[in-house]
Amino acid sequence: MSSLSSALKRKINVWMYKFSKHPNSELTIFTHSIADSSFLPISIDLTFLPISISNPKKVFKFALMAILGSIIGALISYFVGKELFVIFGNIIINMFGGPEQWQQISHSFNNGYAEITLLIAAITPFPFVIGSLSAGFFKMNFWLFLLISILGRTIRFGVLAILIYYLGAAVRDFINKYTKPILIITILSIILLLLTFLI
Repeated sequence: MSSLSSALKRKINVWMYKFSKHPNSELTIFTHSIADSSFLPISIDLTFLPISISNPKKVFKFALMAILGSIIGALISYFVGKELFVIFGNIIINMFGGPEQWQQISHSFNNGYAEITLLIAAITPFPFVIGSLSAGFFKMNFWLFLLISILGRTIRFGVLAILIYYLGAAVRDFINKYTKPILIITILSIILLLLTFLI
């Protein structure tokens, strides 16, 4: 059984390593980042982390793709929040935690904490789409929104890139140790991703 598990780990590592060198790996991170920051409730980490860890020499390029994609996605959700909230707002909110989460972030925006709230959403695993949607809904200054989004996403993916670049082996060992649950989560995420696009 352990030999089977080891063989599975080797196959996954080889596949991820090969895919990380393929041009589609960058496109995958870029498109997933756009979707993650605009409508898709599947974290960009599920593609960014394994691809980057498999090829740490390109991690900063992957990070750049994630940053650019996230900003484009944020611009989309900002526009939706500002101009199309009545049509799409509740759909997005329900996909990312429901009314309770929206009430919390709305309270922050209404009480003078819009900038720090958006920055926290951009840096942390908190759904960035909710922060950018709120920025549009509450008519936050566009250029300030853009500046905070660029700063926050650069910090988020920049820190991950630095950690992977210098600690890639340690992170890879962690993934090897938990191959099965990570594989299951990845497969389920891909299925959910495909279903979301089909819907």
